[in-house]
Amino acid sequence: MKYRISEVAKLLDLSSEAIRYYENKGIIKPERDEETGYRYYGGWEIHMLIRARTYRQLGCSIDETADLLNRFDNVDIISYLDNKREEIKKEIERSANLLSYLENEQENIMSSDEITGKYQLLFRPDIYRLEMQDGYVLHPDKKLRQAIYNWIEKIPYVFSSTVFPLDNVYGSDDNFTVGLGIYKEHAELLGIEESEFARFFPSRLCVLTGIQTKSSKNISTDLLRPAMDYMTNHGMLLTGDVITKSVLMRKVGEEYVNWHQAWLPFKYKN
Repeated sequence: MKYRISEVAKLLDLSSEAIRYYENKGIIKPERDEETGYRYYGGWEIHMLIRARTYRQLGCSIDETADLLNRFDNVDIISYLDNKREEIKKEIERSANLLSYLENEQENIMSSDEITGKYQLLFRPDIYRLEMQDGYVLHPDKKLRQAIYNWIEKIPYVFSSTVFPLDNVYGSDDNFTVGLGIYKEHAELLGIEESEFARFFPSRLCVLTGIQTKSSKNISTDLLRPAMDYMTNHGMLLTGDVITKSVLMRKVGEEYVNWHQAWLPFKYKN
């Protein structure tokens, strides 16, 4: 039994153009009525098209599909599919990491308001940081700019991060730096390590709180005063730079608003 191209297209949910393309690639060879010019497709052509669609759904290009069906022998096909299997495994790993990241970000956003004005004692994750700005000014160094570009390619795992240096928090200097951060678990996955520009901050027991910055008001260490008062009242001493992670940014009215997790490393006073 032979079928017209329109029947095969409907049966296999393919366009007539796609079927002709497979024919042009030599994947199928329908019978042609010389008088009418109609093409007729039998069971072999139909199942070759099914096999072609199988390879296409596995991510093979049209040319690769043609090779798999026309040119490769069994050994070649097994080798090709083995490589494709490794690609899919990597994609599954990537998707699993993205899902974990997404769930963590969702939790951070949900808690962004709840932790503001509240204080928890938690271990800060291991973090790599790359400085972008001294205050509001981008660093001009060309090598650093290239490093920033390389990190930007790691989005979404890279996040915006502010650092308030220890000396400035206890002093009268409001200097701060803004850069990019990435958790160690993601850095290892993406090949990021400590370098000329990237600094590693190992996990520390910290006071975790939430702070909010706005484009209408200059960032200053005053944002940390409530947390510092809490630490003083509980016999704690700040022992390192305060690192923040931006967990949510929005444009509210005419200004930008940024919600941060702020990690304040401490020790208890003697």
